Amino acid sequence: MTDPSANAETGSSQTAEDPHLGAMLRQSAQEIWLAGLGAFAKAQSEGSKVFEALVKEGEHLQSKVQAPLEQLSAKAEALADKAGRPWERLETALDARSQQWLERLGLPSSAAWVALQAEVGRLRQEVDALKRAARPARKRSRPAAAKAVPPDEAT
Repeated sequence: MTDPSANAETGSSQTAEDPHLGAMLRQSAQEIWLAGLGAFAKAQSEGSKVFEALVKEGEHLQSKVQAPLEQLSAKAEALADKAGRPWERLETALDARSQQWLERLGLPSSAAWVALQAEVGRLRQEVDALKRAARPARKRSRPAAAKAVPPDEAT
């Protein structure tokens, strides 16, 4: 028997040297081809029957699994609700504690900031109104244009 790597290097095939191996490969390929054709023919003839049987089996399994899945889903939602409550309480407690620290530091709350901004806006409007009222009224008429004096009369 020869080394397969040597055959790859020389470009010759082992099937050319061993006719029995070539016959076996052809036979195997033929059988695979025939098995594929047989499966295709069976699927065509019995495909609808198999499909209907699979649908019935699926319906049967769904009826068995549906109720436990719904119960599991309800339990999961209940657990999620319970798990969310402590976080809400923690958040409320942190907000209250933060507000206390801000008050101790002398900083206004967010509501106080909003009220302060509104008051500043109102005061700006009042200042603008007072500025407009304090401006002297301009005369609407334009002064008469001076008559042009010829250059020789100006001297």
